[in-house]
Amino acid sequence: MIALARSGEQAEDGYYEKYRANLEKRVKEQSGVLSENRYTEYSRAILASRAIGIDPADIGGYDLVKPLEDFDSVTAQGLNGAVFALLALNADRADTNGELEQKYLTYIVDQEKPDGGFSLDDSSDTADVDLTAMTLQCLEPYATEEEISAIIDRGVEFLADAQAEDGGYEAYGDKSSESVSQVILALSTYGIDCNKDARFQKKEKGLYDTLRWSIIKKMEAFPMY
Repeated sequence: MIALARSGEQAEDGYYEKYRANLEKRVKEQSGVLSENRYTEYSRAILASRAIGIDPADIGGYDLVKPLEDFDSVTAQGLNGAVFALLALNADRADTNGELEQKYLTYIVDQEKPDGGFSLDDSSDTADVDLTAMTLQCLEPYATEEEISAIIDRGVEFLADAQAEDGGYEAYGDKSSESVSQVILALSTYGIDCNKDARFQKKEKGLYDTLRWSIIKKMEAFPMY
């Protein structure tokens, strides 16, 4: 929903309305509980709803924003739970809860690794490209704060250093187009043109080059898609 709404492309008639109807149906069937332990379910639904102009505080009579007030349950999922919650809370600044927002921000900032990146594993000093890129995306509303600005700068440098020589990224030992996409999103958030920024050019190849190549290869391998 987010990608389609932001693409500027025309969705087929009734597409967004169908999404809302399906979301309402699911919410009602589950009495407003999208998940007992994965609170990113609420955050993603909020982000999708905001993207297409739906009020997530009233989906079939249920408020999908309310569960994000349960800080302990959200962060029990780890850093990604807090990152998605902060993205969701900032999807409409008018509805932001300042105290709760700051609580998530503090939690996220405290998760920074020594190399400037972030990871799901809070027991390791090894950072992860995807989580670092996602974290940078959620920090954008606070970029004017000196401490946050420095964290963002370190995160960008981590992403540049982690880029492979072929211009892409690896996740768990395999080439990952998702990691490339997350980094493009993070850099775009801060107006960094990864086609021109020398830090993200490897052997005259950049992130878009690698993403195009991976899409072509995927289409060749799975032509039915």
